[in-house]
Amino acid sequence: QLELQKLDGRERRMLIRDRSLILSACGGSNDDKSELETLNLTSKALSTCLSTSAEMFGYESISDVETLSCSDVSEEEFDQAALDEMNLFKNLSNLQLGYMKSPIHIDGSNFPALKTFRCDNCSLESIDLSQNNELNSFEIWGNRYLTELDLSNSPKLAKLNLSEVKIMNLNLGIQLLLKEAYIVGDALY
Repeated sequence: QLELQKLDGRERRMLIRDRSLILSACGGSNDDKSELETLNLTSKALSTCLSTSAEMFGYESISDVETLSCSDVSEEEFDQAALDEMNLFKNLSNLQLGYMKSPIHIDGSNFPALKTFRCDNCSLESIDLSQNNELNSFEIWGNRYLTELDLSNSPKLAKLNLSEVKIMNLNLGIQLLLKEAYIVGDALY
């Protein structure tokens, strides 16, 4: 028996798919569920988001999850509880959130691999990115709650977009790699 732990995520997915094809060809069934399919999330919104991302990217386990795009969760409200439950995904490097009604707070230390962050029409009240030194793209569109933003500990930041954000205090520190910076509308006071 092969030890799945020694295989990387891509190799595991290929092995599971090949096994499924063989079982199907032999008339068998594959009742084994992936780690993500057995994950018992309390947030229906996060469950929907994860399911969509797993299908799109072929994620099988928690450690496979690198990208979550949770801006199209239509029926369920994505809230702080969903965001807190997202802490399971330590390899998350790309996070897109959108259209949240209730205020949220993000602790970036829960996502140590975070490289890109985008939040569209979110009720983001605070975000701590002091531990996210791999962050290279940060975008917020339409946010009336966030008044302070500190990106000084993100030395790899290459893109910054603040559109319709009411920032009163912006700390960029020294950004030698910043190539794109957009501040649109009533973004800064």
